[in-house]
Amino acid sequence: MQMMSGSSSGSGEMMDLYTNLIHPNGSIKLPLVGEVYVQGLTLREAKAAIEESIKPVLKLNSVDVRMMGQYFSIIGAGKSGRFPITREKVNIFQAIAMAGDFGFYADRSRIKILRENVDGSTQIKVFDIRSVDIIHSEYYYLEPDDVIFLQPMKEQFFGVSTFWTAVSTIITTFSFGVIIKKSFFTTTP
Repeated sequence: MQMMSGSSSGSGEMMDLYTNLIHPNGSIKLPLVGEVYVQGLTLREAKAAIEESIKPVLKLNSVDVRMMGQYFSIIGAGKSGRFPITREKVNIFQAIAMAGDFGFYADRSRIKILRENVDGSTQIKVFDIRSVDIIHSEYYYLEPDDVIFLQPMKEQFFGVSTFWTAVSTIITTFSFGVIIKKSFFTTTP
């Protein structure tokens, strides 16, 4: 996991941003300060720990701490992509909003989340996004490398999604009926 920290002098100008890799022992190494232990801390707690360790060395107003290098993916129903997880928690609804919502033909009753476990096995959870039960599920908040799979509706032959597509479908059907009637059922005098 990477953590990005930056500082500003309070003058409104953007200072350099530094990306620090969290070492296997759970710490990051900062110049002039040394190692700061951040494993298991929330972003706010990590920010407070970094600011506290920097105080004796530098006079800073604040430090900005963000997670980097973590992504989730969405596949299917015309919405495919890889999206960064930039906050501490991203829920399933925020992930769908980041992808630009579903297409008209995505089956909202059979959303799948593929999640890799620590032991290397993969879990697949199928749920209905319209149900309240998802909020209480362990899959409500995404984890890094989760894959959201949107399935198309099976029973969708053609769709009427707006008023104008309904009008167009009615006019086309009526016109086709008139052509068939005139072609096969017209008697010649």
